[in-house]
Amino acid sequence: MSHSDRLHQTSDAVSHDPLNGTSGGIRTDLPLSILPDRLDENEQHSILEEKIGMAAKGLRWGSLIHVVLALILYGVFFQSNPIENFSYWALGLAATALIRSLGCWWYCATRPGVKIGRIIHIGSGLLAGAMWGLLPVLFFSDANLQQQVLMSFALGGISVGALVVSGYYPPSFYALCLPSLTPLIVMIFAQNSMQYTGMGLMLIVFLATILILGSSFGRTLANFLELQIARTNLLTRLQENSEILSAALKAGHDTFAMFDENDRLVIWNRSFSENISPLAGPLKVGISFSHLIKVGAQTRGIAVGKEEDSAWYKQRMALHSQPGSTFETNIGDRWFLVQEVRTPTGHAVVTHTDISAIKQRERQLRDSEAAKAGIVQAALDGVITVDETGTVIDFNDAAATIFGWSPDEIIGRSILDTVIPDHAKPLFAHGITKALTEGKRPYVGRRTEITAQRRDGTRFPAELSLVDVHTERGRLFTGFIRDISTRLRPNVACAMPATKPRQLLAPNRIFLPPSATKFARQ
Repeated sequence: MSHSDRLHQTSDAVSHDPLNGTSGGIRTDLPLSILPDRLDENEQHSILEEKIGMAAKGLRWGSLIHVVLALILYGVFFQSNPIENFSYWALGLAATALIRSLGCWWYCATRPGVKIGRIIHIGSGLLAGAMWGLLPVLFFSDANLQQQVLMSFALGGISVGALVVSGYYPPSFYALCLPSLTPLIVMIFAQNSMQYTGMGLMLIVFLATILILGSSFGRTLANFLELQIARTNLLTRLQENSEILSAALKAGHDTFAMFDENDRLVIWNRSFSENISPLAGPLKVGISFSHLIKVGAQTRGIAVGKEEDSAWYKQRMALHSQPGSTFETNIGDRWFLVQEVRTPTGHAVVTHTDISAIKQRERQLRDSEAAKAGIVQAALDGVITVDETGTVIDFNDAAATIFGWSPDEIIGRSILDTVIPDHAKPLFAHGITKALTEGKRPYVGRRTEITAQRRDGTRFPAELSLVDVHTERGRLFTGFIRDISTRLRPNVACAMPATKPRQLLAPNRIFLPPSATKFARQ
């Protein structure tokens, strides 16, 4: 499409509804934004081409007026005071007018370009202006006063007619006007009389006036064409943006809707229609936000008219009046994350992101956590979970019974300061460091006998089974601990002499793994 063709486009370019039907809807009477101030080189070229074309269209028939005026002058001159060779001038002018007319017909049909158009307009205009300029040069002196006045009127009329017909392209008008009127003014002043001098001055004023009008008309037309091109370009950009927006809205899975400053629906996508229409009925441009909420609430079984049930409606409208925050809501059996944003123009953009799958995973996770917590709490063994720093993050009831610490007291504290005896603390810290830096896990996946410490400071033998788990928050170590005091005491008592019953509590008889005992002796 050429720039000239684009000049004739109107707002119909964006009058269709790209989101119409089940895929959504859009209001097309939105106001246009500010037009661009400057045009590029191609657009300026298209303005010149359009001005030349408009002038050519006018001259296709307007040039034939020269033939009519020539015949009128010939008839009047022939009857009142025949002038020798006047018929040759009339034939020459008619031929010139036909050449100008045919040239403009050809230009309009072929549109050969600005350069050829300039040659046709200026060349044929100078030729026609020269023929009219020959009229006073050849015949003014031999004509009577009546014929001289008629010549003046004819040349003035030709100048005004040229302004009307070819003023779209001022050079075409100047090419005809100046060569035709200038010789007449010279011939009038050459008569050297007060009466003719007055006529000459009036003709000068007339010529200056139509030249100024021609220039002003040309600027006005240029501004109009610039505005039309700018409007066409803007409509084209709006069309492109509309198509992009349409494609984006159709491609997205999130629901999207926009409400104007009066809270009436102006645009929505397919997802919004599919989710809202079953609750609020068919969507249409202009439906109010409050109506959608009321009808949707009633469809969901919420009686908005009752005071005890209208709290949901009031809360929803309150959130809408202060957009910016996000909240969750269910539509049918699906959950959505709702976000509303208010634009600077007062429009409200509402988006719904389907989080049903996330909510389902959250429920499954809660159920899993609840089942896990139940199992852990019901376990007969003590279960203690610590993070990479040795901080207790889980402590079940069995562990509380064994160690004498309640979960609220010990969770968040270091395990070194609570259940690990003083002599074993370096070994425990060293083991965690080895596991984190070198990946060595000597106690993971097997049962190990250790010595633990209760809250009151007493030590007891215990059996430890350690599990190492990698999580997003880092590595976690979960220990399953069983108090084996009652199991070991009879065996130890039988193996020891009766004269040394208290050696069980001696410091050098604490229960540690062989490596731990070696470390303690060192």
